[in-house]
Amino acid sequence: LQLIADRIRAKVNLKNDPYTAPNADDLKTELRKLCTEGAVRIEQPQKGGEEPLLVTGDRLHMRNASRNGQQVLHILGQPAEVVARGFDIKGNEVFLDRLNNRTWIEGAGELGLLVKNDFENGKLDTPARLTVWWKEKMLFDGQTATFLGNVKSVLKDSRLNCEEMEVVLMERFSFQVDSGPSPQAEVRRVICKDGVEIDHTLYADNTLSEIRRGHFATLTLDQQTGRMDAVGPGEI
Repeated sequence: LQLIADRIRAKVNLKNDPYTAPNADDLKTELRKLCTEGAVRIEQPQKGGEEPLLVTGDRLHMRNASRNGQQVLHILGQPAEVVARGFDIKGNEVFLDRLNNRTWIEGAGELGLLVKNDFENGKLDTPARLTVWWKEKMLFDGQTATFLGNVKSVLKDSRLNCEEMEVVLMERFSFQVDSGPSPQAEVRRVICKDGVEIDHTLYADNTLSEIRRGHFATLTLDQQTGRMDAVGPGEI
C-alpha cells in the first residue's frame, strides 16, 4: 500500500508490552487508523497485472489500515475518486468497505464502467463506457448498484433517466486485493422507477436506422432475454 499526502496522522496499537520486549524489532504493532489531509493519493497493486486500486481526494480516514483487503475508507474531496478493477466513482464523500465489498456515496456523484452490451441486450462491437450520474446517493456491492435522485445515464447513443435506478451485473466485482482477474462488466438487468425516460438510437453500418423513445412509470430491462417490461401510464 502506497500513501502520499501533505499531512498524515496514524494510530498504532501495540500487541505486546514494550517494556518486556528485548528490542524494538520484537515489538508487534498494528496500524489501526490513518487520517490524512492535502493531495491524498493511495495506490495498492493487484495480482496478475490487474489495474491497481487508486484513491484520490483532499482528506482520508482509514480504519483497519494494516489489514490487507479489510480497510474501510472515507474519502472527501472536490471530488474524491476511487478507481478499481475496471470502474471509477466520483463524489464529494466516498466510502469504501473492502471487507464487506461495498462502496457508497452520500450526495451527488458519478459512476463509470466499461460494459459489453447495451441497454436492450445488444452486443457492442467493443466495450463502451456506461456513465451514471445521480443527485442523492449511490450504493454498490460489486454486483448491484442503486442510484437515487434525478438519475441520468448514458451508454454510447442511448440515454436512460429516472428518479431511482438499479443496475445488476452478470458477475460480481471484488474490491479485495487477491480476488484474481476482474470480469468485463456485463449488465444483467436494469430497473428504473418514477419518471422513466428512455432514448435509444441504433445505427447500421454507421447509418442511423432507428430511434426509440419512451416515457413510463417503471421500466425493467432484462439483458438475458431482451425483454422490456413497462408499468403504469406511459408512451413509446
